[in-house]
Amino acid sequence: KVAADIASASAPSVPFERIQDISSRWTHSSADGISFAIGTAGSRTVEVTLGDEVQQRHNALITGAVGQGKSNLLKVIVHSLCQRYAPNELDLFMLDFKAGVTLFPFASTPGAVDYLPHARVLGLESDRDFGVAVLKHLDAELGRRSRLFRPYGDNISKYRAAVPEAHMPRIVLIVDEFQMMFDPVDKNAEDAAQLLEGLARRGRSCGVHIILASQTISGIAALMTRENGIFAQFPIRVALKNSVGESFATLTQGNDAAARLRARGEAILNLDYGAQTANQQAVIAVADDAVLAGLQRSWWEAAKNATNAPLV
Repeated sequence: KVAADIASASAPSVPFERIQDISSRWTHSSADGISFAIGTAGSRTVEVTLGDEVQQRHNALITGAVGQGKSNLLKVIVHSLCQRYAPNELDLFMLDFKAGVTLFPFASTPGAVDYLPHARVLGLESDRDFGVAVLKHLDAELGRRSRLFRPYGDNISKYRAAVPEAHMPRIVLIVDEFQMMFDPVDKNAEDAAQLLEGLARRGRSCGVHIILASQTISGIAALMTRENGIFAQFPIRVALKNSVGESFATLTQGNDAAARLRARGEAILNLDYGAQTANQQAVIAVADDAVLAGLQRSWWEAAKNATNAPLV
């Protein structure tokens, strides 16, 4: 009973409103990077930045065992981003390879016409062909942006400084349970691995960032030959409570900090490829559906005449 109580214990509840100002929206520019809040460490708000040319942190990896708050964390990230950045500053491409439950509220439905105005694509089913098609689309977008940037420099920041009137949002690709793209090991798995590696390597200069989330990454067969190639492009690691093996896989061999977390909703944030000396313990904010639904409705009201519903 004591073991069960410890396993089901929750971290102190941190409201989303404590880490993200919900009184004013779309106050940030994505020209030099994007940031989002995830929770607290003591009295300090814990934030993550993607695309900073000085720090060179462009992609993030998230893991957590079943029931440890991974879906909640993804909702916190999405809503923090969308509160800070207007739809013309941020494009979201989101794929869910488990059941689509996390992403379903972002789509327009007969019962709820509002949608997430920042979302361009929502993959609500475990459709691997569709996932590969999205990766191919983003790969083509990298080529388009590279050609566009060439006269002005080698990255999105220089382009936006030189052409301030240009419409050039940051793109964030979020893939939940991404390991399902590689099972079974077939042509789809090979294509997905190759495209993901290319996006992770080349996306930084073009303002394309990736957030991969999974319950397990220790046994992804299709990525084993590319493990260093892909995960070496993910300096930001967020590890919710998990097994020792998954903690090693997410962080680095010997770093079992995620296995030593005691409460659901706690996480290890590591900004240095999982190095043990870079561990930061945080309490993830709670994504209250009523609060977030109200925010999304306000975004939709403000942007419905200038945006289209996402492709689902």
